[in-house]
Amino acid sequence: MLFRSDDDATRDVLKAGGYNYYEGESVLAEVDDRPGGMLSVLERLGAAGVNVYGHLFTGRWGDRATFAFVVDDAARARAALETAES
Repeated sequence: MLFRSDDDATRDVLKAGGYNYYEGESVLAEVDDRPGGMLSVLERLGAAGVNVYGHLFTGRWGDRATFAFVVDDAARARAALETAES
């Protein structure tokens, strides 16, 4: 997962290097920092029909961890995660 400030230059470098890549929007999810914590998020996304193309651990605070997930439908992913939190 890459976060960049110049999309065009990044695409040019990846193409020139022959790399395969996927461009998508990411959503953030906070999970319990325990075995299976991320699984609960993936199960909610899967049940909503959302495909996950990649993820990135972004931090840990106490007993919680945050991940960014690159998904095929960010709006549906956010709705699935918000529903689970309410």
